[in-house]
Amino acid sequence: MYLSRVERAVVLVLACMAGLLAFGHTLSSYEPSESAMSSGSTPRITQILVNNAWLNGDYERVALLSSVRVSGHASQRPSWAWYWLAMANRVLGETEREKNAWSELKIIAESGLRFAPDSTRDLWYLGWAQRGLGDELAAQKSWAQAARLVNKVINPEKAGYSEWYNLVCYRALAGDVVGALDAWESAVHTATSNDFATPRIVGPTPNPLRARWASQDPDLDTILDHDRFQAGIEALRNN
Repeated sequence: MYLSRVERAVVLVLACMAGLLAFGHTLSSYEPSESAMSSGSTPRITQILVNNAWLNGDYERVALLSSVRVSGHASQRPSWAWYWLAMANRVLGETEREKNAWSELKIIAESGLRFAPDSTRDLWYLGWAQRGLGDELAAQKSWAQAARLVNKVINPEKAGYSEWYNLVCYRALAGDVVGALDAWESAVHTATSNDFATPRIVGPTPNPLRARWASQDPDLDTILDHDRFQAGIEALRNN
């Protein structure tokens, strides 16, 4: 399994751009933010390629791209790559590789939580690692904690689609079906009216793509077949 010529070209170009940015940084006092650097970096592009491969059901490519990202220096092995590597190997029936990836992800997530106990992202990763390693009760607790943290800070008047969607995921994973569906309807309403989410450099995500992703998101397995969820999917597809 190999990357296509287009994908290899994209990764190569972005790597060159990242190198130029790093060189320019040594010649000036400008210090770009972490988000600005990551949005234009090779890892960010790789993550997009992984997401697209998942949507297309190309799980071997998901595993390949994720493996490339976790094969470097320990400081450059992002949590998302371990997550997708585990997910892809689960679908492909590679049990041992899946467990190895979950074990690595658990270590990273626990380390992150020692420095930032309220990191909902690390709680989400930890929950998946715990589930993957057979500790469903611990996973439910991690996701429930993430949901509580988001629920404390979310502003219903200003929250955008992404904020609501994250809450949907945490609640659905924690088994709070009704709460997840309530948040889902808020997310859909925001996306089909006025999305207050922080704009991205590449522009807002089209609603049909949001619908496609939500329909295939492993986080939402507990609500996928619910009428309220499907109604939201249709609203996004038609908006």
